Amino acid sequence: MRIVSFFKKISTKKKFISISLILLIVFSLNQIFSYYRFELFGIIPGYAPHNFAYNIGIFLPINTFCYIFSLITLILILKNWEKLNNFKFLVLTFLLPIFILGIKFFILFIDLFIS
Repeated sequence: MRIVSFFKKISTKKKFISISLILLIVFSLNQIFSYYRFELFGIIPGYAPHNFAYNIGIFLPINTFCYIFSLITLILILKNWEKLNNFKFLVLTFLLPIFILGIKFFILFIDLFIS
């Protein structure tokens, strides 16, 4: 309850920048953990049951969380566009979720059209 009341007191700009930065950090850490999964978790590359369990249990839920909240952040930024009048701030808060979603769409494009 205290966290919610504290979050309501924060200005709109700080909310958007904090959400965007948290999403970017979580997304980046998830990609790094996925790349170094053998060193960190002992998952052998190419061994299907371990890779499948890791992807279903860790990688996909965190990525889905990041994609959904990136869309929510973009919608909130567009909804509160009049309150956000600083151009540098708008560029920063707008580009962080777009960066995450851009990576997702790039991966989808590669999987669908190149593979």
